[in-house]
Amino acid sequence: MKIAFVADVAYPWIRGGMEAMQYLEAKELAKKHEVHFFCIRWDSMKGSFKHDGIIYHAFPGWKYSKLYKKRRRSIREALLFAIGMLRIFRYRFDIIEAHMFPIMHLPVVKLYCRLTGCKLLMEVAEVWDKAYWQDYLGKRKGSIGYAYQEYAIKGADAYISNPALEDKIGRYGIDTRRIRVFSPAIDEKSISRTKAVKRERRIAIVARLIKEKRVDKWLHIFREVKMKIPEVKGVIIGKGPEEKPLKALRHRLGLDKSVEMLKDLDRKELYKIVKGSYVLVHMSEREGLSIITLESLALGTPVVLPSYTTIPSEVAGMCVVEDEEDIPGKVVEILRSDNPSSYISNRDRLKEFSLSSINDFYDELFSDLNRAN
Repeated sequence: MKIAFVADVAYPWIRGGMEAMQYLEAKELAKKHEVHFFCIRWDSMKGSFKHDGIIYHAFPGWKYSKLYKKRRRSIREALLFAIGMLRIFRYRFDIIEAHMFPIMHLPVVKLYCRLTGCKLLMEVAEVWDKAYWQDYLGKRKGSIGYAYQEYAIKGADAYISNPALEDKIGRYGIDTRRIRVFSPAIDEKSISRTKAVKRERRIAIVARLIKEKRVDKWLHIFREVKMKIPEVKGVIIGKGPEEKPLKALRHRLGLDKSVEMLKDLDRKELYKIVKGSYVLVHMSEREGLSIITLESLALGTPVVLPSYTTIPSEVAGMCVVEDEEDIPGKVVEILRSDNPSSYISNRDRLKEFSLSSINDFYDELFSDLNRAN
């Protein structure tokens, strides 16, 4: 079959959990099908090329430094991507898997599918309510964004989401029989190749540096832990518009020598650091599946989450979940333990998120879509 993935961001040029999962899905499917990927042309990318069996069509050009404006995703970038997607009409596909965000491109994709008979799979990683839209964009723009989301999310032949979003998608009047819960996230082969390393008493966080990830709270928690365990180290892995404010906060808290900030790590380097840490503390208030949480658990490093987490219960149930004010104490407890991996619960559930299930899942889904013709 000829399959097209559509998302403005693409791994490894943009490193994030969702980007990594899409890349791994596309890479696996490319072993059996002809797979294309339509995205923005980021720094150092060519316009059209083949990589890991995937044929990329990257347009228009955009710099990562301009992805965020005033600490929010650029609306202009989303608009230009939507206009650029008009070139998909040069090609013919059997299946399009389009990421829901940044939303503006969806009418173009839906028109293409309507005119060509191509089947549309919509990948939904997040669904924002009206209050969140207004908080993110302001009352007027947020209301428009919410209304546009309500329009754009409808009309796909099938939806792929994580378990926490099934009910939210259904609230838009979408037949829940069209929603497939599928969350492949763990690349067992890559994780198994991660060499054993001696654990350091180190707290890690891996996140895009945007305000919703609450890395500032992580720094305050780290300082509280350091007061009880002075030798503890910390590492922040990620990049984004909050980098400068976070560095300034790190300096104000006197943590320049204790907390390292890293970015642009490949998965091999990332896995090594996470595996060699005692605990990963993930403070995000806006999260889908959280790929790094699953990867950390698979590497044997426990994860601490705040009680307000939006991570699905299937994943959170394997983690340590605490009220925010109790997190420093729990982290101190883990750092003082001889076996941090003992703080991982129900580890057998990790097999539910295995990449090895990708082709079986899509074979069944494609068969169902074909029968629906």
